[in-house]
Amino acid sequence: MRVSAGELARYRARLEGARSGAEGYVRARVLDECAGLRTSEARDLAIEIVEDAVSTFGDQAQSAACDFFDEVAEAQGVGARSSMADGLTDRDDVEGKVRYYARSIAYGRGDLPRFADDCASRAGFYVWREGNVCMASNCGG
Repeated sequence: MRVSAGELARYRARLEGARSGAEGYVRARVLDECAGLRTSEARDLAIEIVEDAVSTFGDQAQSAACDFFDEVAEAQGVGARSSMADGLTDRDDVEGKVRYYARSIAYGRGDLPRFADDCASRAGFYVWREGNVCMASNCGG
């Protein structure tokens, strides 16, 4: 059985929805909750916000990967079942990236929208990767 372009497009659309949802969530919360905070406070709060987004939307991405894997396995007559994984995104990496992005608001630059966009983009990357790593893991990779 070949995976049709439509089936693959539906899977990618679900991943994209999770990624986009994470980005919007992070951007809105950082802009709202970090306004007026000192750089260190905004940075620490943004780390929590990114982690919250990855936890929630990463699960959505992994769920999409599991559903797609299960559909393909069933169509192939393979008795495999998918599973989601924990800890796919390293907290130290999140913290390091957000600390780096905080330069946008440090040193008198005060560019909170840029900081929010950078954090949002990174959260979206983590979510997208969680779906793909989950798929690879279920495939034995």
